Amino acid sequence: MKDEHLENPNCDETYAGFRISGDFLDPVEITNQLHISPSFSCMKGDEINSRGGKITRPTGIWSLESKEKVKSTSLELHLKQLVEQLEPVRANLVKYIEDSDTRVDIVCFWASATGHGGPILSRDILSRISCLCENISFDFYGPVDD
Repeated sequence: MKDEHLENPNCDETYAGFRISGDFLDPVEITNQLHISPSFSCMKGDEINSRGGKITRPTGIWSLESKEKVKSTSLELHLKQLVEQLEPVRANLVKYIEDSDTRVDIVCFWASATGHGGPILSRDILSRISCLCENISFDFYGPVDD
């Protein structure tokens, strides 16, 4: 994608997260298998802090996020950062992708600055993502009115 490094003028904020989740998930095992430290992890039943107070996690989760590592309004760059960490360990991810007790996905957050436009993703990044997870989802938010 020729313009992948250009900032998106329609975007206020964006980031992406790679997640492995499941009821029997052991985040320490995943960290050891992938040799990557997660941005966040917990086991099913763990109490964690959320915006509304403490909650009990309904499933285990191991996640890797681009939010702290990439400062850009280009979702392509956020996804590229995740893909570059995960591609070398793809063989170790297959076990989780094929396991019916786990879900492997990528979630993208995109907040509009203008109420128009949206993220632009290249064929290359879409192809690379498809080899690393089961699906990709998007959380879109409109511009905040003052």
